[in-house]
Amino acid sequence: MQKSEPNNQAKIETKDWTELARAVRKIALDKRFATFDRRRQVADLVVKELRANGQFCRTLGDRLFYLSLTQRRLLDLEQRPFARLVKTLSGLGATESAFRFALDRVQTLTVQSAAVEVHTLSHYDTKSGLLAVSDGGGGIWVRERGAANGTAA
Repeated sequence: MQKSEPNNQAKIETKDWTELARAVRKIALDKRFATFDRRRQVADLVVKELRANGQFCRTLGDRLFYLSLTQRRLLDLEQRPFARLVKTLSGLGATESAFRFALDRVQTLTVQSAAVEVHTLSHYDTKSGLLAVSDGGGGIWVRERGAANGTAA
């Protein structure tokens, strides 16, 4: 007679998974809680992880973004790059109800946040005299008022 895994769960190699993906799997397999509650636990973990590595923002025009501090990118919550980030971090697939619920939870929380002005490509702050220009990648050039030509702040 073969020895079965607890709850008939197969051993799956998780060494390459993120800590969040391992936690999501643990919650998904925990039958002590109703599916309804497990989805909320997963969504809460996803939100916590994203907040630890960036910030959510809503524009004055009600567009929703996530500023990834690790990637130094502004991701639109309605676009594929943000969904891919959530999938990569959580280990969830696009067809899973927990994934769709987590995305909806992120959007709901973000729409409730205070509106901010989002600047793309460049911005000049008239009060401080600071000019910031994107380098088109993950970097930015900054110049302060009064800086000599050829020198950057």
